[in-house]
Amino acid sequence: RVWSVLTDFTAYARWNPFVLRAEGTPEAGAWMTLEVARPRGRTRVFRPMVLMVAAPSQLRWLGRLWLPGLLDIEHTFLIENGDGGPVRFVQRARIEGFVALCLRHRLESELLGSFEAMNHALKRRVEHASGPSGENGAN
Repeated sequence: RVWSVLTDFTAYARWNPFVLRAEGTPEAGAWMTLEVARPRGRTRVFRPMVLMVAAPSQLRWLGRLWLPGLLDIEHTFLIENGDGGPVRFVQRARIEGFVALCLRHRLESELLGSFEAMNHALKRRVEHASGPSGENGAN
């Protein structure tokens, strides 16, 4: 169920406080359009490329700010099987590039809060959904 909700990009606007809009398909090599929330109510739109899809356990994409090497953020989502119990959901970001050298602490701090908000919302969505991708509109 976590994988189903995570990869239902069209539903992100209904539950995800971090990725406000997501367009694209979870296929390696596909380009996505994401609108993400930033501090103080601002948003940013970027077009990452999906690097890896290993259903139902891993999704990775790479977003860049303008040019390669300026600011590259590889975002990884992991769903670890709980051996019959709850699953563990992990988000990671690898931040690299010239801008990262100057703003790493600020970027990591912003991302951590955003990741935590998304993780909590994902948990609520999965726990309250009646179908595999939350068709009942629960938040």
